[in-house]
Amino acid sequence: MPFVRCPTPADAQDALDHVVQTRSDALFLFFGSEDPATGASWCPDCVTADPVLRATIAAAAPALPVHECPVGARSAW
Repeated sequence: MPFVRCPTPADAQDALDHVVQTRSDALFLFFGSEDPATGASWCPDCVTADPVLRATIAAAAPALPVHECPVGARSAW
């Protein structure tokens, strides 16, 4: 399964627009952006869910592109 990282929250919209325009299938995973101090998502639920989601997607839809989209810093939420 190809993972495509959207560098910023704004890039998620560009990725979605591309999928809609090309009428292709894709998954979008939204997660708490990485904390610069730790390199891990600031969202503990995202950290817990990540390996489960990756394993499930790999088993169910290995060829489906997955766009990983950050939602911004914790302070924004």
